[in-house]
Amino acid sequence: MDYLSYPVTTAMNLKQATALPFPAVTVCNLNRVHCTNLRRLFRRNRGTELGNQLERLYQVTSCSVVRRMTRSNHRYSDNGNNVGNNHVNTGVGELWIDNDPLRYLPQGKMETVYRYTDDNSYANTVAENHSDGTKSSRLVGGTILRNSASLQTSEAPTSLATPTVSATDEEEIKPQINQTQSFNDLMNFLALYANFTEEDRIAMGHDATGFIRACTFSGKSCSNITLFFKTISSTSYGNCFTFTTTRRTVMPGKDYGLSMELFLDQSNYIGGGLSPRAGARVVVHPPSQFPLPNENGLTIPPHTATSTALVQVQVTREKLPYITNCTSGWERTWYEAKVGDAYRYSMEQCQRICLQLAFEDFCSCTHPIYMDISTGVSPCNLTSDNRDYACVGRVLEEFETRTRECSCNMDCREITYNMKISQAAWPNENNWCDVAQRFGMARACKYEKYRSDYRVREKQLLLQNVLTIDVFFENLRVQSIDQHPTYKLQNFVGSLGGALSLYLGITLFMLLEVFEVFVRLVFALFYRGCCFFYQRKLTGPHNQSRRRTVPQQGIFYTG
Repeated sequence: MDYLSYPVTTAMNLKQATALPFPAVTVCNLNRVHCTNLRRLFRRNRGTELGNQLERLYQVTSCSVVRRMTRSNHRYSDNGNNVGNNHVNTGVGELWIDNDPLRYLPQGKMETVYRYTDDNSYANTVAENHSDGTKSSRLVGGTILRNSASLQTSEAPTSLATPTVSATDEEEIKPQINQTQSFNDLMNFLALYANFTEEDRIAMGHDATGFIRACTFSGKSCSNITLFFKTISSTSYGNCFTFTTTRRTVMPGKDYGLSMELFLDQSNYIGGGLSPRAGARVVVHPPSQFPLPNENGLTIPPHTATSTALVQVQVTREKLPYITNCTSGWERTWYEAKVGDAYRYSMEQCQRICLQLAFEDFCSCTHPIYMDISTGVSPCNLTSDNRDYACVGRVLEEFETRTRECSCNMDCREITYNMKISQAAWPNENNWCDVAQRFGMARACKYEKYRSDYRVREKQLLLQNVLTIDVFFENLRVQSIDQHPTYKLQNFVGSLGGALSLYLGITLFMLLEVFEVFVRLVFALFYRGCCFFYQRKLTGPHNQSRRRTVPQQGIFYTG
């Protein structure tokens, strides 16, 4: 019975390689939408249906809140004349900020505008467009101001001192924490964001040249984005960039791996609680496999240097009828016709596509996070008061109770990487100015006469926006995990003989002894019969005189 269950035996081994292919490394910014790129995309499509969708997204993301930390910001009157700093245009008609036709305030809306003043503090100007047609602006403290539904929450820059405000003003503008509202804001944004085409999402995201400021591989430059990087769009992280190379690593260590310096550009992060974390997401994966930053990866904060030491792991499994029941391609799933050759098979990718098709089949929409294959189905609106939310919840409940299942099995051959992570502060106190000048974030920070307040501000902005990543092999050993059938044909025959010997006490020699006993028994019976016939013949009436006594012998007499 154990043989019919087709068990497997797992063997682990360490192999020393002379060279290893370098894995693909995918990096993503934790912010999906770059506000400046979104504004540029809107201006190119103004007056079109796409432009109207971009305008709505612009308001939902709170990109209308001014976050550019420049030393001089000017406002313009209705005729375009410069009238000074720290004000908002309050002319007749729509309320424009910084002469930007996109960033106007509809009636009944409020917006917070951050400005640097001459004394290197900042002023928080609130512009309001009233329903009666009048407009007003007032200066309040630099705390959080909760906007209306179309304009989300924005926070004052943390690198600046918060001005003193009165208790009355603080109570008036203090936000109420509402987890349900936060969730609805995110789901509403995802429904809008996922509805754009992949090309438009790439255009409004962080570009590779601005995000990846420096790149070296094995001591040589890899800053040519077109040659070394491929752009991938993710509804969870926006634009991701995958580094691939055909070169093999022959020496372990940091100096022979991949090193990247990244610029986060937090001044262009979306607001409203839609992008609360700052940093980068890093995924290390085989070059043939599509990166899945949601399921795999490492989140790296700014102001750090992260070293990722790798050890390659190879896993092999057995197909049916063995209990591992692995899959090497899409042909053994229900999704081959839908996927085609778009993705190389992996269990995680298969499960994502399974969920996407389940949502589309049951709810006639797809989850905005699970849009791996293009089916033409619009994304669900998962706000708590929308019927899509209840429908998606029912589908997930069916998976939880195993009423609905995916036809996804483990990979027959899988390559993964064990990672050892270590971090240090970067840049340090003596190096930050060099890094700032290399990133174009400081002008004259090395000069002694440079104003100390400018130096502090530039340093704070640098530390909030830069990080570096090193990915390399710890050693050239490969850890292999192989699963083999426990019972092959020769193993089965040996096990069967052992079972017969153990449970029945039968061996080959015992079978020969039984055969010998059987032969002796037949011979003895034949001999006994012959003796009996001969004795009858001698005891006949005509042979009384010749009667003899026949000796009695046992049936097992041998001679």
